[in-house]
Amino acid sequence: MKIDVVGPVRRGLAMGLNEFAGYGALSPAALASGYLAATYALRRSGSSWGIIFVLAGLVLSLLFMRESRGHARHEAQVVGLGYGAGIVNNLERRTGLGTVPAVLRVHRP
Repeated sequence: MKIDVVGPVRRGLAMGLNEFAGYGALSPAALASGYLAATYALRRSGSSWGIIFVLAGLVLSLLFMRESRGHARHEAQVVGLGYGAGIVNNLERRTGLGTVPAVLRVHRP
């Protein structure tokens, strides 16, 4: 993660940029998916685009992202903190983001 690479001094900036980029990409994607759903109703093509975007993100990540585990280990030794808290935080957020749409789908009027 970007937070592991920048070190303790610029961690707040990296965290803010990470959140901004995530929500900045999420908003237009939600707007576009809402427009497509309202225009074309529920069809297989919507999930096809989702699969294409997921695969494109995976390929881009594999090609252009560097491993930051070494940076995280070094910082954990210097600062004396474990780096498992970020994993728990990400797991908690992703579980919520995956669960809420499923619950709303089941309990819609």
